Amino acid sequence: MHNEDKERGNTHMAKEQLIFCGSSETFLDKALTADSNGDNGGNAFRIPSLVNADGTLIAAIDRASCGADWGYIELAVRRSEDGGKTWSPIETIAAPPARETKISADCYASAFYIDPCMAVAPNGDVILLADFWPECKGLHNQRLLDKHKVPYAQLNGRMRPLIYDRDGNFYYIEESGAVLDSQKQPTPIVWAAALAIFIKATNMWATFT
Repeated sequence: MHNEDKERGNTHMAKEQLIFCGSSETFLDKALTADSNGDNGGNAFRIPSLVNADGTLIAAIDRASCGADWGYIELAVRRSEDGGKTWSPIETIAAPPARETKISADCYASAFYIDPCMAVAPNGDVILLADFWPECKGLHNQRLLDKHKVPYAQLNGRMRPLIYDRDGNFYYIEESGAVLDSQKQPTPIVWAAALAIFIKATNMWATFT
């Protein structure tokens, strides 16, 4: 992801520089990893988003373990307070649950985040939307899914998502976020319809669906 030198009216951007740069030759041509360093580097990056929030530049991206559409993928950001001349260290803002995090396209036992997209709201808040996939490569290959754990079931005549505990017990999620056990009885658990994270030093909220 580059920050380019452009002047439009009173807006000035710093000289072109690399904000994120993949370092693994397994997933990128060697020439593309040449500029990876301790500030901008990581195994693999994809799908950047950039906004200007009242003078603060915020760059968000997929921070991936491999170059595939699955595996262990976090969401990360960098910020600039000087028009892109300097940038904060890469900061992970969302890390998915995972049973393994190996650096390989064969990593099937991890949920993943993907496709961050940001916008600045009228009140100045930065809204980040992203997808969350709990089934990892099962999204593309259903044979990898646990056939004993269906994702949805009927509840009061409507299809509702299910969640499972470590013992394999399933729970219904109502539209309100209330969680019912397998006997459709209330539990003290409340499922947030969206996960909101406030990123320090910015008015930034992240919503994952």
